[in-house]
Amino acid sequence: MNVRPLRRGLRRASLTTAALVALTSLAACGSDGGASGASGASELRIGSIYSPVNLDPAQATGIGQTQPYLTPVYDQLTQLDSEGNVVPMLAKSWKFSKDGTSLDLELVTGVEFSDGTPFNAEAVKANLDRYKTEALPPVQTLLKSLESVEVTGEHSVSLKLVKGGGAELPDAFSAMPGYMISPAALDNPDLDVNPVGTGPYEVEKGSFRSGQSVTFVKREGDYWGGDDIYQVDRLELAGYTDPNAGLNALRSGELDMMVTQVTERVEEFSSDEGFNVAVSPTRGYFQLRINMENPQLADVRVRQAIAYAIDRESLGEVAMGTADGCKPSAQPLSGNGGVPELDEAYPYDPDKARELLAQAGAENIKLKGLYIESALSQAVQSQLKDVGIDVEFSATTPEQYIEQWSSKKYDVTPGSTTLRYEGDILYRYIDEPTLLGDTPPAVIEAADGMYDPTKTDEERVAQWGEVSKAIVEEVSGATILCHSNLAVIADSEVEGYDKIPGIYRGSYDAKFLSVG
Repeated sequence: MNVRPLRRGLRRASLTTAALVALTSLAACGSDGGASGASGASELRIGSIYSPVNLDPAQATGIGQTQPYLTPVYDQLTQLDSEGNVVPMLAKSWKFSKDGTSLDLELVTGVEFSDGTPFNAEAVKANLDRYKTEALPPVQTLLKSLESVEVTGEHSVSLKLVKGGGAELPDAFSAMPGYMISPAALDNPDLDVNPVGTGPYEVEKGSFRSGQSVTFVKREGDYWGGDDIYQVDRLELAGYTDPNAGLNALRSGELDMMVTQVTERVEEFSSDEGFNVAVSPTRGYFQLRINMENPQLADVRVRQAIAYAIDRESLGEVAMGTADGCKPSAQPLSGNGGVPELDEAYPYDPDKARELLAQAGAENIKLKGLYIESALSQAVQSQLKDVGIDVEFSATTPEQYIEQWSSKKYDVTPGSTTLRYEGDILYRYIDEPTLLGDTPPAVIEAADGMYDPTKTDEERVAQWGEVSKAIVEEVSGATILCHSNLAVIADSEVEGYDKIPGIYRGSYDAKFLSVG
């Protein structure tokens, strides 16, 4: 597929990884106008492959599914700059103690939530305490290094850290636990549909439709973060479980932008001067999750056999619909901390797979599989059967998937996941509830002390690589299939791509977008 990059000067700017996802966060759709309404107020209607479930950050099940619909209303403690670096937002500065036991935050002043409640240290403590004790596991685990929060001034807090942890917190605060909710609204029964934050937008009354869309309108008054960002007056954000439906809506003019997986249809838009197209890798990847609690899969040689039995190139094409959509790889890290040679750690080799199964004395292996997407499961089933592993797959829905897989009634399941940031590899392979079974000791040993604040960035990145090596050698909980790409397709009048963070780390923010 020959997809042209967006270039400045032609209303096309190059998009790197996070940019795509940033735009995913903008995801939206549907009003009567085009890129600007009849009244002259600017609006964007953006669709993505993720649908809004609720607007309470503590209830987030994943970044892609939730964060795009939070950033218009909520500001975070930290954010990402145009290079993907963690920079101040509501926390204007932070500093670790020399012994690594605390992290002190200095907060911005003069900021209010949309209900008039002041943003201050008490608000931060109330939010972090709630995230730590009441949030869903994917959010709560991001604060595993946080022991307690102490208010040290009207606009300053000191975070007490568990021993050897905390270095990930500034990064994590650009994701879910960094979203600050008005303390007066924390117990609101309708917080999931009527968010109350310090951001520049409010939810248009009655517009939230779970699983479908939500519309945001500018708050009255000046935004504390400045008038050079968030220039669009109205954002209509919608999810499309069928990407083709979203692309059709873009083609018909119902959408101004669509963020989707790379498919053959992307080329259809890349050859049309009325649209800009950008394709970028992400920190998302497809994997074959393995239930290591099944005795048949406890022997590492059996898991390695599965890794050799997988033809990643063909599975990536099946998963994304095109060879350009998913880069074959056997490791979870694709960027900072990744080890290039690990991409080819398990080349497609059915004979090697059969040899390992014979060494393990594993004959006539019969497994139960779970799937959402049938084509990928059929391809996996065929490849495993070729080496003597029979899998009987059962279908499920996206809504039921986590519950069914966590029931431990199934042994393998193809699926996708995303690292929220590089260090998130620890959560995905040690705390992740969808990876069933005990984490191999080699992985735990390699990860020991990764979040120690007294380590240098260089030491930490090197350790990420060691963790990735251990995960690959042990085939720990999942066989990685490929790292996926995303495409942003936008009407040529949409601008601001070049200012959006350049790494896919979970920062989905519409702040730099405008209408030409």
